[in-house]
Amino acid sequence: MFRTVLALSLALLSCGPNLAASEDGELEVSEGADALETEVKANVPSLTVWVKPALVPEVRDGRQVYVLRGRTSQNLEGINAYVFDDAFGSANVLSARTFEVVFDAQSELNSLAAGIRMFLAVHPQSASVQPATASLTFAPTFTRPTGTTSLSVRPAVQSCLDALSSNDSEACGAWYPVTRCVLPWRGVQLFDTPDDVTALVNATASINAQLPAGKSVAWRGYGTQDVLRAVDLPRVINGWKAREPYGDLVNTGSITATALKNELTAFGNAQALIPATQQVVYQQSFVAQRFERNGGKTKLYLLFFASAARVTVLETNAP
Repeated sequence: MFRTVLALSLALLSCGPNLAASEDGELEVSEGADALETEVKANVPSLTVWVKPALVPEVRDGRQVYVLRGRTSQNLEGINAYVFDDAFGSANVLSARTFEVVFDAQSELNSLAAGIRMFLAVHPQSASVQPATASLTFAPTFTRPTGTTSLSVRPAVQSCLDALSSNDSEACGAWYPVTRCVLPWRGVQLFDTPDDVTALVNATASINAQLPAGKSVAWRGYGTQDVLRAVDLPRVINGWKAREPYGDLVNTGSITATALKNELTAFGNAQALIPATQQVVYQQSFVAQRFERNGGKTKLYLLFFASAARVTVLETNAP
C-alpha cells in the first residue's frame, strides 16, 4: 500500500561575525526512491544538520505520535522546537549528535500539514561553534508502496464470527474487514425512545398509587439501531447491559407473555403495563427475557418488539 508522509524543506540559519548565509535542502524523491531512506541537509560554517525528510508514525504511551529524526556534525548541548509564537512538539537529544522531535497526531500534525513553518534551535556543546536555527516546512506526499504485491482471496468470515460464543475472533483466522463485520457478542446501540409514552406513564402512576409501601413498578423505553443487519434479542441484551451496567444483574432466562402476566399479578394491576407498552410501540408481539437484582427483590423484564425496533424494560420492586 502507499504511505502518506510529510516531506520537508530545510534551511539552516545562524548569526554572528563572518558567518555565511544558510544553505537550503529540499526533498526530491526520484522514481523508485523512498523518502524514509533519504536525508536532507543544510549547513553554516562549522555546523551541518541532516534530517530524515518524513515524519514516522509511532505509538508511544498508548497514543499516536509522529516523529522527525535528525543528526548534526557537532555534539549537542540541547535542541528546542517552536513555531513563530510558541513551543511546538517535543524535541529530545538522543545521543551526542542525534535528536528527534515528537508531534501529536492532532493539532500539531494538522498544523504541519497545513504548511506552518517550524524552527529548531540547535545548541552545540562547543563554545567555538555558534548556535543555529533550522527552518523546516512540510507538505504531504506519497512514498513508494510497501508490503506484498500479491493478491489473495479469503472466504467470508461472517459465518464463523456468528458462531462464536466469546470475543476470541482469532479462531476465525486472519481477516481484514473490508466492510465492518458483525461481532455477535457486541450489543446494538440503544437510544432513548422518541415515542409518545403517555400510556405507560399513566399506567405506572395508577399502579404505584394502589401498591402497599415497599412495592413499586417502573419502566424504561429504548429504540434500537443496527445498520448492518436485523437486530436480535441476544445483541439487544448486550446493548442494554452496556447502557445500564448493573453489577448484580442475573439473567434467569426467557419468559413467555403468559408467564410475565402471571408474575405481574403480584403487583396489583401491573399487567396493565403490557398493553400500555404495546400501545406506545404500535406492536403486539414481543419476546422477553427475565433478570433479577438485589437478591431477587428487583425483577426486570426486557421486552423486545423486533418489527418496531423498540425495547421496554419493566421493573418490579418488593421489600
